[in-house]
Amino acid sequence: MKVDLQAACLQMGFMKDTLRALNPFSVDFSIQSAKKAIDERISRFEGSLLLASKDLNLIVCQEDMLGLGMVATDMDHPNYLQELVHYGQAKINSMIAQVSQSLDCYIVASYYQEMSDGIYNCASLFDPHGKEIGLYRKVHIPGAEAFQLKAGNHFPVFETAIGRIGLLVCYDDNFPEAATSLMLQGADIICHPTLAKPIAFRMQTRAYDNQVYYLSAARSHSMITGPTGDILYEAQKAEGVCQPVFLKAIAEVRTFSKHYDALYSGFSDKQKRFLAARLPDAYLRAPENDHTPERNLSEIYQIHVKESKAELAEEVTDFSWSEMEEE
Repeated sequence: MKVDLQAACLQMGFMKDTLRALNPFSVDFSIQSAKKAIDERISRFEGSLLLASKDLNLIVCQEDMLGLGMVATDMDHPNYLQELVHYGQAKINSMIAQVSQSLDCYIVASYYQEMSDGIYNCASLFDPHGKEIGLYRKVHIPGAEAFQLKAGNHFPVFETAIGRIGLLVCYDDNFPEAATSLMLQGADIICHPTLAKPIAFRMQTRAYDNQVYYLSAARSHSMITGPTGDILYEAQKAEGVCQPVFLKAIAEVRTFSKHYDALYSGFSDKQKRFLAARLPDAYLRAPENDHTPERNLSEIYQIHVKESKAELAEEVTDFSWSEMEEE
């Protein structure tokens, strides 16, 4: 990242008025109503993106833009997910391509995508010409998301005119190795679409340890942190494209400000100092422990179905999807 740039996150909240139509555990669920809800979501994302400043170089959107999270947990009707992903994928691809070209801006968009071997939770990178130049398949798949979605197996980095960009999705940020894998391949910027509210200390740590800019776009409270570990911007609950943030050229930010740091380390660049001091052979591999879940998949799924239906009926449940909005 040799140039200064302006970046922002796009957060659209839960879009609760579309979620019941996209919940297969609802008694009034239908594929047709779900498709209408997908169309509505795509339209709203497009409208918000088109209001963005023309001075932006990079916009990162929240995870699961099509809103298919609950559909992906319905193992009794896998055809629902397949049909709705197939329906929405081409439409949102086309929309993001057109908007990125209209804004002359890089856009990171996140939604489920169908590949030859299954469906993945993905983040795609579009360039200012409307071309998809990068695709990342989420590696770390948590909980109910693993009912139907497949996991990726590597962390690619993409060369662009504004710097080298790495992509992560939601749960990936729990694992330090994910961000480090991107840094070791030269990433200057890590874009992180998510649904959960970003955890400040984690975002700050990932950015500082790897000496990168870290942009976490969520449903609310999106956050941008920098190589110094400082929070450069934290959004509130307002929906739409967040306030643009000016990001200095990465080399300028990584340079030691104190003479003795550069003198005694032999490096003026913090990342180069960290890389030179790394000792991969000294880092232990995880022991071969028993990682068998306490409940089997069938039991977990039955609890999930019961809880999901109870919440729709506004009954008291042990777990609430809606509570995640406040986290």
